[in-house]
Amino acid sequence: MKVERLRLRVFGVLRNFSDEDGFWNLELEHPVEIETGDDLKALIGSCYSSRNPSFDPAILEECALADGESILDPSEKLGSCDGLALLPPVCGG
Repeated sequence: MKVERLRLRVFGVLRNFSDEDGFWNLELEHPVEIETGDDLKALIGSCYSSRNPSFDPAILEECALADGESILDPSEKLGSCDGLALLPPVCGG
């Protein structure tokens, strides 16, 4: 699928790089082809690291991608980019 805009809900440390509402909103210069969650994370990593030098795109490798119902396999094809969230690894007690 080709995308020109992305709106992803983010949690944990990723919120440090989000808008005030806890979302990453990306407007791309031209449509980009995205097929899998891995493609989406690569695109996000390049966009955010170019906009914010303190963002380390390596954290995205450890993040899970989820829709409203489940965690998605990063290598499977995405049906849509709507309603997706990035879940960073966390630990707690």
